[in-house]
Amino acid sequence: MSWRDDYPERMNERIFATVIGAVAEEYATGEWNETGYSRDEKVVSDYAYRLGYTEGEPVAKQLEAAKEWIGTPAAQARIKALAAALMETTVISGEIATRIMDEALLLPD
Repeated sequence: MSWRDDYPERMNERIFATVIGAVAEEYATGEWNETGYSRDEKVVSDYAYRLGYTEGEPVAKQLEAAKEWIGTPAAQARIKALAAALMETTVISGEIATRIMDEALLLPD
């Protein structure tokens, strides 16, 4: 398989990963942080452009997916586990954060 074969999927995953922070903040506060999202918006617009879009179709799709996902029990378990780890240290690599969140899904309720 060539890197080109899964390029659209990887770009969409990057869009999702970029917007989820703003979606989580909105979920927690009830308000959309336009100022905080503005930098992310530039990043995801670049990803969308790399996919050949001049409009925000893939961004809108991933924002909607993130808003649906954020309230699920799996998302909440992952968020709580990561938040607990971040209470002990403020610097965690993406790899370690992913492992913490994945392990949270394996714990009994």
